[in-house]
Amino acid sequence: MTPRRFDNARAVFEFGCGTGSLAARLLQRQLPADARYLGADISDTMTSLSMARLKRFGRRAAIMQADGTRPLPLAASAFDRFLAVYVLDLLGPAEATAIVAEARRLLRPEYTGRRIDARVRGAPQPPRGRSDLVAAPGPQTNRPRRCQDQDSAQNNPI
Repeated sequence: MTPRRFDNARAVFEFGCGTGSLAARLLQRQLPADARYLGADISDTMTSLSMARLKRFGRRAAIMQADGTRPLPLAASAFDRFLAVYVLDLLGPAEATAIVAEARRLLRPEYTGRRIDARVRGAPQPPRGRSDLVAAPGPQTNRPRRCQDQDSAQNNPI
């Protein structure tokens, strides 16, 4: 990833954030100081590891658990970047379609980023002109938790 893809980002969502290594790299090296990051993963272990890794970024970073089966409890058009690296290729066509639909809902209409392509056999491809789609996730019951304090984070959703 090149810095120009993120140097003007204000809100980044990553589905399948894993251990948070990509998030830490983005927050430290590429995102503006006022940008915020929200990551989601289906795994308890991964969300815990990611929260620990991103704790040093304080209120700029939050993690939530999500499985991609329902819309996230987040406002539409809340993000200008949406990432799902090594995720779509693990899903079937129906799941990938749901992820792409959620990405469309979460992305701001004026977003003009570039697509990181993850083709899924049988899944519909993003429409022409929507090169901002990368992927998406999750459950309505799980709220984002800030990374600075895992214990109090449950009471401080984004």
